[in-house]
Amino acid sequence: MITIQNAEFESKGELKRWVASKQLSREDLQRIYERIPGAKKVKRIRNRPTAIDMIWRAASAGTKPVKTAKREGNTKRATLVAMLSKGTTVADVMSVTGWQAHTVRGLISTLNSKGVIKVSTERKDGVTHYKAEVVAA
Repeated sequence: MITIQNAEFESKGELKRWVASKQLSREDLQRIYERIPGAKKVKRIRNRPTAIDMIWRAASAGTKPVKTAKREGNTKRATLVAMLSKGTTVADVMSVTGWQAHTVRGLISTLNSKGVIKVSTERKDGVTHYKAEVVAA
């Protein structure tokens, strides 16, 4: 979250809507930009979209995103391991995780080579079915 002229913004889109509602000119935006601590000096900002982008980057440079702790067992990798222990196909994993096929196969291969799981495959009706035994967590 950033604050500009007593207004708080969660996203660059909110800042853009605020600028449009206030009908701020390019010059107004340049003055706002120049007041941001640590902002680089510029002679002239070309246009409003560039100004909004510069303001957002300069204002959010001092703020660090809050890291959220991952919950044990609530990751896509944990989901994949759970699905593999029951038996699954690449298409099933793709629909659950949103990954592409090569990503699913790559993680299966990586987990297998690192000894986390032991994978067995079976081909049925032209589709490869994966089943894994969990070796280590």
